[in-house]
Amino acid sequence: MRNARRRLRTLRGIPAPLLLLLFPSIAILAAGCSDDDSTPVCDLCESWSQLTAGLGRFPEPHPVNPDFIAYSTIEKDRSAPDGTLDSDEDLWLLWVLDPHDPAQNIHYQLTFGELGPGDNFNPRWSPSGTQIAFTHTSAAGDFEIWRLDVTLPAGPQNPPVLGVPELVAPDARDPAWLDETTVMFTRNDKLYRTSPRGARGGTSEEQLTYSPPTYASTEKYIDRHPTVSPDGEILFNTMNRQPVADLLLETFEIDNLVSGDTTVAEMGDGKGAWVLYQPPGAPNPSYPILESGQIVRTPVLLQSIPVGEGGVFRIGTKIDRNLLDLDTAPEDSLRETYCDTTLIGEVELLPGDSDTLRTYFQVVRGSLRVTTGRPNTAIFWQREDLNESSNDYGLLPNLPNAGSFNQYNCVFSHDISGGEPNVPLLETFLVAGSSGADADTAFVTVPPGTTTVVRLLPSAPVTGTVAYSDNPPDRPRVDVVAFRDDTADTFAIGQTPPLSREFRVSNLIEGRYDLLLTSPRYDSTRVENVDIVADSILAGGHVNSVTGVHVGIVPFNALPTGAIGGTLTFSDLPVPFPVCSLVVFVADTEDSAGFAVTDSTDPSFVVDRLLEGAYDLFFTCPGYSDLTLEEVAVTPPDTTDLGTVELTAGLERSYRLARYRREAHLRDRLPVSDRDSGQPPTRRWGSRTTPSPVGGGTALSSLFRAAGDLATLWRIRLGEDGSIDLQEILGSPTMIQSPALTENVGGAGEDRRYVAYVSTDLGVSELYIQPLRNWQPDGDPILVPTPGTSDNFACRRSIFHPRWVPSSAGQGHRLVVAMGGCPDNEFEDLEAGDPWAVGEMRIWEVNVDLP
Repeated sequence: MRNARRRLRTLRGIPAPLLLLLFPSIAILAAGCSDDDSTPVCDLCESWSQLTAGLGRFPEPHPVNPDFIAYSTIEKDRSAPDGTLDSDEDLWLLWVLDPHDPAQNIHYQLTFGELGPGDNFNPRWSPSGTQIAFTHTSAAGDFEIWRLDVTLPAGPQNPPVLGVPELVAPDARDPAWLDETTVMFTRNDKLYRTSPRGARGGTSEEQLTYSPPTYASTEKYIDRHPTVSPDGEILFNTMNRQPVADLLLETFEIDNLVSGDTTVAEMGDGKGAWVLYQPPGAPNPSYPILESGQIVRTPVLLQSIPVGEGGVFRIGTKIDRNLLDLDTAPEDSLRETYCDTTLIGEVELLPGDSDTLRTYFQVVRGSLRVTTGRPNTAIFWQREDLNESSNDYGLLPNLPNAGSFNQYNCVFSHDISGGEPNVPLLETFLVAGSSGADADTAFVTVPPGTTTVVRLLPSAPVTGTVAYSDNPPDRPRVDVVAFRDDTADTFAIGQTPPLSREFRVSNLIEGRYDLLLTSPRYDSTRVENVDIVADSILAGGHVNSVTGVHVGIVPFNALPTGAIGGTLTFSDLPVPFPVCSLVVFVADTEDSAGFAVTDSTDPSFVVDRLLEGAYDLFFTCPGYSDLTLEEVAVTPPDTTDLGTVELTAGLERSYRLARYRREAHLRDRLPVSDRDSGQPPTRRWGSRTTPSPVGGGTALSSLFRAAGDLATLWRIRLGEDGSIDLQEILGSPTMIQSPALTENVGGAGEDRRYVAYVSTDLGVSELYIQPLRNWQPDGDPILVPTPGTSDNFACRRSIFHPRWVPSSAGQGHRLVVAMGGCPDNEFEDLEAGDPWAVGEMRIWEVNVDLP
C-alpha cells in the first residue's frame, strides 16, 4: 500500500480550474442568495457563515479542537490518485482559519478509494478525536462501517497522519461512538453496538432495539441516526416506535348449555381467541392487534404490546366460531355456541412489564347490531324488564351515515328470575330510531351465541339510465334530487359517475318520490311517483328491508347552443403558425365555458356548445401578447364569426388567464370527490402550511397510532446489567432526522440540554432546536431560519446533518450544517450532475440564541 503521508494533499479552497468555472456563481453567493444585477441586502446572514466554497455534507466538528471539521464531498484534485473518479465521495478534513472567508480555509483529503469503488461519507469522531468511523457504500450498493486513525495536522503545511482503514461492521450505516472502542450503528432499521477489532467479521455485535413480533402487531419500528452527547447520553430518531410490555393471555369457558352441567375449562385445542387492545384514553373503542386471518389460540404470550407510558389497559378475547368443535351437534352444523363478541378484561401494564390476564366465556349472551338506512339516526334500545339498555354500553347513540351500525356485544339474552338466568325464556328488546320526522321501532329477541340484526329505517336505491338527445362524445354529469311525498324538500341526492349514463340515488326509505334530473346545457327532467315498498316484516310490524327501483331510460333533451369561430392572424407573419390557446368564460365570471387550441398549419378556431349569452375570450400564444375580447354574444343555433383576430408580438400577459390556468391546475390535482363537490380546495395555490414539530411526543405516542403517522426522538439507556431502557423525548407530525444532542448545561439537580434536528415538510428540510428540561420538551421547538436576501424572498434552503460545535455546546450557540442553495441561484454547470439530488450543498456554521 502507498505511503499514507504521500497520498495527502493540501488545498486552499477548491481546484483552480473549478474555481474559474464557478467564479460568477461564487460572486453571487458572496453577495447573498441572488442572481439579480442589483446589490441585494442580506437577510439573516449575520448569524450564518459559509465554511466551504465547494460541495460538502455530513460535517463533524472535532471534539477537542473545533477549528477542524470532517466532512465528505465528491470534488477532487485532478492530480490525486483518484482525481478522475468524479462520482466517488470521500472524507475530507477542513481547517477553519477564517469563518467569514471560505477561500482562506484549508482542506485535506482523508480517503482515496482504498476500499474500492464507492462512496465514503458520514464521518464521526471518537470521543478523543483520534479516530473516525464512517459509512462506506460499495459499487454494489452495500453499506459498511469502517474506522480510520487520524492525527490532526501540526500546522498548515503539515498534513494529518492517517492509519489504515479497518472494517467495523458489514451491512451497517449511521455510526456513532459510545466510547473509544464501541460503535453504535443501524442495520435493517434497528440499533446495534459493536467493538471494532480490525478484521472483517471479527467484531462482537449486540442488537439493542427490536420490532414487535408479527403475531402481536403489524407495525415495524424504523430506528435510525443514533447520536451520543459529549457526556454519553444517546438519542435516535424513529418511526412508529412505542414502549412495549408482554402479556400472558388465558381464556376459559363456562358452558352449562352444551354439557348440561356447569363446567370451567381452559380454552385451547379447537378454540381460538381474537385479541383486542385499547390504550388508556384512546378515542376508538378498541384496536385489534391482529389483522384479518391471524388467530391467537389461548393460552398465549403476547409479546411487545405497545403500552406508551403505561396504565390500565383493556384487553379482550373473542371466540372464533369457525374453530369450534361442532361434532357435538351434527344435525345443526351452523349452530353458534358462543356470542360472536368480545369479553373485556383490565390489566395494568408498564413498559417492560410481564403480566397475566384471564377471561371467562359463558353462553348466556348474544349480540345485538342496530343499523339504519338513513343518515343521522338517533337509536335506543332496552330490555322489556328494564334491566339493560343501550345506555349501559357507552356507544354513541347517533348513527351518522346510512349503513352505519352499533354492535352491542354480549347482550344478556335470557329472562332473569331471582338474579339468575331463566334459560327457557328469552327477554324481549325494544329497539327504536328516528331521523328527522321519520321514526321506526322493532321488538326482537337476542338468542345467546347469535347476532340479532335490527334494520331501522331501511333504505334502497333508485337507479336509471339517461338518454342524451344529442349523444355527446363526453357525457356531462347529471345531478339527481329525490323529493318525497310531493313536497319541495330535498330527501336525497345522487348523480351519474364520470362519462356514464347510469344514475343512482341511495338511502331512500319506504315512500313515494319524485326525481329531478339536471345538467348544464340540458332541460331539467322530472320522473314522478317512484314507489319504494317494504320487502319483509319483522314481529311488531317492523320493516326489515325494502326493494330498490330501476326507473329505466329517462330522456334528457339538450338546450340549443351556438358557437364562436374565427381565424388568428399575427403581426409578424410567422411561418409556421404558433400553436395558440383560447379560453372562453361566461362574461364577468371565472366560469370556463369552453376552449380551443389552434394548429401550426391552420390558425382557425371554433368553440361550440355555448348557451345563449355573452362571453369573454382570452387568447394566448408563445411570443405574443395575450388578447382579451369581452362581451361576445352567442345566439343559438348560429355561430358568431369573429373574422380575423390579430395577435401582436410581445410578452404582455393576462393576470386573469394565468389565474384561470392556476386554479384549473389545482382542480386537476384534487381527488374526484373534491372536484365534484363544487367546494374550493382546502389548500390554496401558493400557500404553505408548516406543521412544525410539536412538544409532548410522549403524550402523543401513548395513544395508538397507525404506521407512519408520527416520527419521534428516543433516549436509550444501556445498563451495566444488560438492561435497555427506552424513553420517548419528542414527537413530530413530519419526518425527524439527524438529531444532535448537547451535554447537560443545567445546574445542580436539573438536566437541561438542547437537541438539534431537521424536519422535512413540503420537500424542504428545516432546522429545529428543541430545549429539554429533565428529558422533556421545554417549550416549543425553535425554527432556525436560513439566510436569504431582500431580492429573493422565496429563498428556502434545505438543511441537513446538524452537529453542535463542541467548544460552545455547553451554551448551545453554534452548529455546523450542510445547507443547499436558494432556488434559481444554484450553479448551473453542476446542476445536472448534482450527486445528492438535493441542491448544491455546502458546509455552513450558524450562531443561535437559545433560552
